[in-house]
Amino acid sequence: MTLRTRITIAAATAVAVAIVLAAAAAYTATSSTLHGQIDNQLVTQAQVALRRFSSPGGSFVGGPQPGDFGGAGGFDQVVTATGQIEDVPSNRQPLPVPASSAAVAAAGTGSRFATISTGGVVLRVLAVPIGGGLALQVAQPLTAVNETLANLRQQLILIGLAGIALAAVSGAIVGARGVRPVTMLASSVDHVARTGDLSDRKSTRL
Repeated sequence: MTLRTRITIAAATAVAVAIVLAAAAAYTATSSTLHGQIDNQLVTQAQVALRRFSSPGGSFVGGPQPGDFGGAGGFDQVVTATGQIEDVPSNRQPLPVPASSAAVAAAGTGSRFATISTGGVVLRVLAVPIGGGLALQVAQPLTAVNETLANLRQQLILIGLAGIALAAVSGAIVGARGVRPVTMLASSVDHVARTGDLSDRKSTRL
């Protein structure tokens, strides 16, 4: 492998690695922010549902809940320590009960998040204790978050490929310029070796 090739590969690899790391960091930060927003929404949703559950004379009916101003809503249900569902009407499809939600009902303290999948939909779930061996489980679909992240992945892949192509071109340019002084010096040495003429001044003009 020639020196020029090695310099080209090294330069292109360095730029490509930098692009990949930057893309990965951007994706991770965006994913963390979006999932954090869902978790915050679940905390608020649980607080609202707890008020409905504990209000004197109030009624609590589990199942899909309407969102604010016509937006996407969530899902509420009460579960037991054995994973049974207490309050979802028979005409409503209940959510699966992850072990973490049943554990919250059994412990009566703390709260736990989980991610579940049902009917082809991925949901983020929060369980909070309500006493008596019960826990309130609230959920939000991750459909919008996953779609956003999928689009972001596609964009980052395209940007990454373009960046890697640019890195290859830049590496070739850097490689050509990097070996030029060495090539000129080798030419001068070869000229002196063949002719004994020391008047060649190429090496002084690198």
